[in-house]
Amino acid sequence: MSKPNASNRGKTLSDSTIYEFDKTLRVIFNKAVEWQVIKEHPLKNFSRPRIRKRMMKTYNEEDFMDMIKALYKKAIVWRMFFLTSALSGMRRSEVIALQWKDINFDEQYLRLKRSIPIRVDGTPHIKGTKTDEHERIIYMPECAGMVYG
Repeated sequence: MSKPNASNRGKTLSDSTIYEFDKTLRVIFNKAVEWQVIKEHPLKNFSRPRIRKRMMKTYNEEDFMDMIKALYKKAIVWRMFFLTSALSGMRRSEVIALQWKDINFDEQYLRLKRSIPIRVDGTPHIKGTKTDEHERIIYMPECAGMVYG
């Protein structure tokens, strides 16, 4: 059961946010018991909150074509960014970390080796991918050339 969040003007907290709060509280109370600040863990008789699985929202072919048409009205950099994300399934931080040497036009694949999830003091912080793989090869569909054009 989620409660309204004051900072979100009446919106409810997500299941995963409530789960993370619960996890943090449990760690704090475990330490308090370990350090003998409290005698008993106040949440010991309460079950962990459940995260309900939600259906993933996906776009149909018509939605995708509408997006492509709209992107042709924007600067090419935005068209490349959103189409690469949509066609490859890459995360935002992975797409912005792509370099020309990561793109193989002849064999139609992208080599994913790094990501830029944050900036530190205005400078991109380059790191490995979220799954910490050394690299991942992502083959692009045959139609990608027509879509990008």
